[in-house]
Amino acid sequence: MPDVELPPGRYLTCAYQVHPEAGGQTRAMLMRNRILALEGGVRPEVLTLGPAPDAGARRAALLEQGALIEQIATRNLYDHYRERGWGDEPPGEPLPDLSAHTIEEELRADGTVLRVVYRPPGAERKVYDYLRADGTPFLRVQAHQFSRKPSWPRRILRVGPGARICGEFPSLRALHHRWLHDLTPDDERVFVFTDSRYVLPHLAPLRDRRMRLLYQVHNLHLKLPARRWDGEIQDAYERVLKRAGDVDAFVTLTARQRDEIALRRGRTSNMHVVANPVTVPPAPEPAPVRDPLRA
Repeated sequence: MPDVELPPGRYLTCAYQVHPEAGGQTRAMLMRNRILALEGGVRPEVLTLGPAPDAGARRAALLEQGALIEQIATRNLYDHYRERGWGDEPPGEPLPDLSAHTIEEELRADGTVLRVVYRPPGAERKVYDYLRADGTPFLRVQAHQFSRKPSWPRRILRVGPGARICGEFPSLRALHHRWLHDLTPDDERVFVFTDSRYVLPHLAPLRDRRMRLLYQVHNLHLKLPARRWDGEIQDAYERVLKRAGDVDAFVTLTARQRDEIALRRGRTSNMHVVANPVTVPPAPEPAPVRDPLRA
């Protein structure tokens, strides 16, 4: 039995992508999930919000590295709706046909089409159709950068059978909220974690009484060179601090960063400090001879 008893519920971590070659923030997030599984006795899930043409291969590589363990499920938003669709939403008007303006087909690792890329005449940006296994679209969205607010789409179309529009989202946040809702029963308590300053604005506020949102800061929020607490702040963290009141836990790695953020926005009861955990390997027996010229 685990030494720590965690509250019952679903433990979901939201990231844009999880790459096997990713560095510290991703590694710390995965370590937290391993600890939740091995020490807390829960079955955490890592959710990726960006399109992943090779999600299965990434999971296999992370398992081989030991960064993931079998007790941690991994799910992708685009794969979920590609396989399951949007439920019983009634079909509406036909999806406008953009096939004459196709410029590219981007493939999945298995050779099937992930998405079709269009460049309609006069359009500011490209348009993506994400496809089911049978080649029909399930989602249409304007090309955007997840981290760049001016590019965020304001109309995302849900597409049902027969290439007919069955609904729309006004933002990426609404799409993500729909997925969290579809993943969890109405009577289930849900803990949603994110470690990404780019993901948080696409989640907060959740506005669901079942859900608790916890954000972990991993980086310096000031622009470099940073010399004072009231120095110039990074654009991504400007958006984060605007959402700090919309999370149940705003967690920093150090007390100093928490206190400097509190000087900027005021101290609130949702601000906490949790240092990164460290898994200490057992000391070798016998201890190796130390070379004083090497570290």
